Amino acid sequence: MMKPTEEELKSRIEDQLEWRGATDTVALLWRGYLLALLEWRLIEISVCERLLRLLPKKGLKEWHEICLGEPIKPEHEKGIDSFLNDFNNGIVRKSEEISEAEKIERKKFLEWMKSYFESKGNKVITITRESRNQNNEP
Repeated sequence: MMKPTEEELKSRIEDQLEWRGATDTVALLWRGYLLALLEWRLIEISVCERLLRLLPKKGLKEWHEICLGEPIKPEHEKGIDSFLNDFNNGIVRKSEEISEAEKIERKKFLEWMKSYFESKGNKVITITRESRNQNNEP
């Protein structure tokens, strides 16, 4: 099986959106397909993130629950809402632009995600604004 390229997947997503519109069905099917490609290591996380941004913002929490293999805990709802809203809108806010309460909720959510992935034997790296700038990433 050949690995699909980012360009091929992007083109297929854009075609599907043109044919069917930005429907819930299109979003959910593509999110599931991209998750499978990611899980089988046929695409990188960075590719998956870029492709997900092309889709309507439907099924975000459910997508994360599938990734984590467990429901999102109620105490993490606010953190994930804030994180996903910014992530899916391509927003990178400066620390001073985020309220203290929101920082606490985001931190709890991200710590939970990190501990989950580490418990599954995955290496977790922290990406800072400085490391993104060094790699010319937004």
